[in-house]
Amino acid sequence: MIKKGVGDSISPNPVIITGIDSISQISPDSGSIYGGQILTIEGNGFDNTTSVSIDNSNCKVISYSINQLKCLTGAHASASNLNILIRFKFFRF
Repeated sequence: MIKKGVGDSISPNPVIITGIDSISQISPDSGSIYGGQILTIEGNGFDNTTSVSIDNSNCKVISYSINQLKCLTGAHASASNLNILIRFKFFRF
């Protein structure tokens, strides 16, 4: 008999359950055009392949976990209406 939601599991390898890749929040919502701001991106599915750019300027990843990524912004020309591109796995946001 199978009991839903009850039981033990043994695996020789760590098991990671991640869910759907997504972006839920980006903060802060403003910063300097000169860069040097830490940008925090929350969501799900981040890994060591995740990259971030703001108006084609690299945002250097300084830390990440499966559900949060922090990067250091670079300088960019525009002062408003910036395009943020987040790439991880097969997704672009």
